[in-house]
Amino acid sequence: MDSTNLLEVLAWVAGGTGAGIVAYAVMNKIKWQEYQAETKRYVSLALSVVLAWAAWFALLWFGAQAAPTTAQGWIQTLFAVAMPALLSAQSLHGATALRAADIQERQADILAGRARLD
Repeated sequence: MDSTNLLEVLAWVAGGTGAGIVAYAVMNKIKWQEYQAETKRYVSLALSVVLAWAAWFALLWFGAQAAPTTAQGWIQTLFAVAMPALLSAQSLHGATALRAADIQERQADILAGRARLD
């Protein structure tokens, strides 16, 4: 693999959106029947942040990213990397899983005669 492609993938994951998408895909591959939805949510959020931070540290290690020079810079950077990952993971979940559940509930209501088809 060309190192430029690797750096682009790492930048995409470190940017947050990629981390959220990868975390969502990984979480959907795991059998979660024995866990509560709340547990799955926290694991998913933690995974998205860990992936984003790991990608950012990899970029730092490869020299593609400059290291912050102060403690305040580190905190700001780690926060700036974590927040898009958290938001993208939650947004993706809301746009797919929760929307699918809403559609199924609406279909059940229509079939049971509790709602009309508009």
